[in-house]
Amino acid sequence: MKKLFSMLMLSMMLLGMTSCLNDDPGTSEATFTVSMYNRTVTAGAGDVSEFSVNNYTYLVNYTKGVISVNVTATISGNNTIQFNLTELPLTADQSMQAYRFSCPSASAQGLQISDLKGVIDINHGVVYVTFAVDGDKTVHATGSLPFMFNETEYTSIEGKTITTKNCMYDFRINKSKMTATLWIQGFIPIDGENKEVDNLIAVFDELKVEFTRDGYRISSPSTKASTANGGNVNDAVLTNVEFNIHSQGIRFSGSYNTKSYTATVTGKMFNENLDQ
Repeated sequence: MKKLFSMLMLSMMLLGMTSCLNDDPGTSEATFTVSMYNRTVTAGAGDVSEFSVNNYTYLVNYTKGVISVNVTATISGNNTIQFNLTELPLTADQSMQAYRFSCPSASAQGLQISDLKGVIDINHGVVYVTFAVDGDKTVHATGSLPFMFNETEYTSIEGKTITTKNCMYDFRINKSKMTATLWIQGFIPIDGENKEVDNLIAVFDELKVEFTRDGYRISSPSTKASTANGGNVNDAVLTNVEFNIHSQGIRFSGSYNTKSYTATVTGKMFNENLDQ
């Protein structure tokens, strides 16, 4: 199983959740809080969305097979709403290795909440929730932006091409600066033939971020690795960095160059497509 937690250092609450589910079947409940990336899409607003970071709290009852969700979401400006949904049935989706949950309607602070859908990938600790507010706003929320299921193609300056599914990506957003930090596990600092660095993590800062109607655009003309684990890539530089995170934040594609190769990548947050 891919080691998302060691790679991306996701929240200890999610790590605890996975531990309970996998190793302690006698545990009847677990509560965890996740810092969620919320994007609010407003009808007729064009190719933009409003971004905020809010905490959602989840209570899973393994015995009953249900989940309770306490949502806090900033839907526009300083307008933050909160609502709690209790004991929603969890439905296993074997193809996704995940659980689904839903709620057709609820209310919060005089607003109508409708068509809430959520997915939790237990193995990798990834969460996605979406819901509509008063019919003209839709919130799409993910627990950060980790992408585990990817295909990266490397083309060397000599024209030789190889493809790998071992490279994993994580994007962290700084709204105040309108920038993103990119983590790459399996980063190849030299060329596409270096197969000894699957666990090498390189971190690149200060990429430009835009919040689109369908997700995020993340780019940089040039960015230098700030830190690394498992190898010396502190001097690695990416150029012509372009990523498009789409399908409401759960799929992405992109490309970047190093001095030795060009990389193109497509990937997704979950093992299968979500129904949109």
